[in-house]
Amino acid sequence: TSLIVLEYGDKTEQVILKQTNNLTRMVLYNKLKSSQQYELSILPGGIQSVFGDTNKDTLHFHFNTAAPDALSDLIFKYDFSKIKSNGILEFWSGKTRKAVYYIDNPVGQLNLPGLTPSKYKFKFIADIDNNKRWSPGDYWMKMQPEKVYWYKEEVTVRANWEMEIEWNLIP
Repeated sequence: TSLIVLEYGDKTEQVILKQTNNLTRMVLYNKLKSSQQYELSILPGGIQSVFGDTNKDTLHFHFNTAAPDALSDLIFKYDFSKIKSNGILEFWSGKTRKAVYYIDNPVGQLNLPGLTPSKYKFKFIADIDNNKRWSPGDYWMKMQPEKVYWYKEEVTVRANWEMEIEWNLIP
């Protein structure tokens, strides 16, 4: 809407925002420049809740974009064919889940450009019931919880590097 503005330097842009499925997040689709300081301003009435309420004050969000050489690229090759089910692949940094991918092809590759340098762990959940989330099982129905597998080591992703990881999962 025209009530949400993106500013950088002495320029102002109309914002391209889309709401996600869970109703609590919005995604900014504007093409951002690297190494730039931005201010996102949401003017009164710019956002409406599911109850019809709108913001009454102007909201300001300040953020910076990284330089290309401050980020890294990761090529993640996987072979989960011995699991015999679809699955959920999660990328973790510390105690924070950074990304989730639903894997319906047992062999493939994910190209992840522009990762923030950090130490990452990888978790695969065998999604036996295909509900796209971990199922804890049920004692009374004699159902086991879905199996969870962790990549053998924590991977350090460094700035301005391209890394390639291969995970051949053997249960």
